[in-house]
Amino acid sequence: MSFDSWNSYMQFSCSVRNKSRYILDEDAQNFLQGIKDTCKSRVEVIKPNIRDVESTNGA
Repeated sequence: MSFDSWNSYMQFSCSVRNKSRYILDEDAQNFLQGIKDTCKSRVEVIKPNIRDVESTNGA
């Protein structure tokens, strides 16, 4: 499943802010299903790097 349009996120965002956050309409449910269906293809494992760890700890 793909998204209905390039504007799907904006429509979803407005829906949960202005209509109902917990009871989703069909369009909002379809948007979340699209995220769920495509998320595995966008996951990338980043291998740890000691320099990255040191920089986040302030060392």
